[in-house]
Amino acid sequence: ICQGQTFVCGNQNFNSAGVYTVVLQASNSCDSIITLTLDIIPNTSSSLSASICQGQTYAFGSQNLTAAGTYNRTVTAANGCDSVITLTLSVRPNRSSSLSASICLGQTYTFGAQSLTSAGTYNRTVTAANGCDSVITLTLSVQPNSSSSLSASICQGQTYTFGSQTLNTSGTYTRTIPAANGCDSVISLNLSVLPNSTSS
Repeated sequence: ICQGQTFVCGNQNFNSAGVYTVVLQASNSCDSIITLTLDIIPNTSSSLSASICQGQTYAFGSQNLTAAGTYNRTVTAANGCDSVITLTLSVRPNRSSSLSASICLGQTYTFGAQSLTSAGTYNRTVTAANGCDSVITLTLSVQPNSSSSLSASICQGQTYTFGSQTLNTSGTYTRTIPAANGCDSVISLNLSVLPNSTSS
């Protein structure tokens, strides 16, 4: 029998290994002597360890486990007796981190596979060193470009220096310089060339 079981012979119960003599009354009303040799087959046990990421499920027999702990499962071994499997389950945490960034209007920010042009909060999931999810949260701001305008006039034959441009013709000209926020500042110039007067 298996460890923990009981063998019944006549009106006696046996649960220990040994040799026993059992006297029964035969059908002819005479004694019938039975010699019982009882063996006890031990139950077996084994243990294993496993880990999952937070939010995952570990299937252990008919149990779907999500929490860390020690769990037991009983199966039938090759010898027909119980085999108890003890599982020690650990749960690895997911990670999270955050970062901030800013771009100028019209620029693009690459965040993993995303190409971002608008201000907002964005998430990206990567695999952390422990094999579980690591969620990165990005707060992206978009700095505006600035613009300004000015007017100037020169006399015919004169020149006007506008950044790297030397101008002598009426018209509208633009010049782009970095603003205080690091983005473009576009200056528009409206230049007038005044004619020289003549006297007779």
